[in-house]
Amino acid sequence: MMLGALKLTKKEYEKVYTLLNEWLAHSNSIIVKVACMQTLADYSLIFRSTLKSVADEIKKQMISGSPAVKARGRHLLKKLGSVH
Repeated sequence: MMLGALKLTKKEYEKVYTLLNEWLAHSNSIIVKVACMQTLADYSLIFRSTLKSVADEIKKQMISGSPAVKARGRHLLKKLGSVH
């Protein structure tokens, strides 16, 4: 969650983007998944080149995710959708 509070350069964000996606793929923790989705969404509003891939990953997580993941996913997709 602290990663989302940092001001990152593009190069730093690329590393964080990779790390957060790895955590999403391999963590069983709902809290970790929700925090990663939130952080990715927040940064994708700054680094717009990842907006579509982040939205796609959120949708993927929602397919088999817990109710908390699905609820946060709906909120984030609405937020990201209003940017287009």
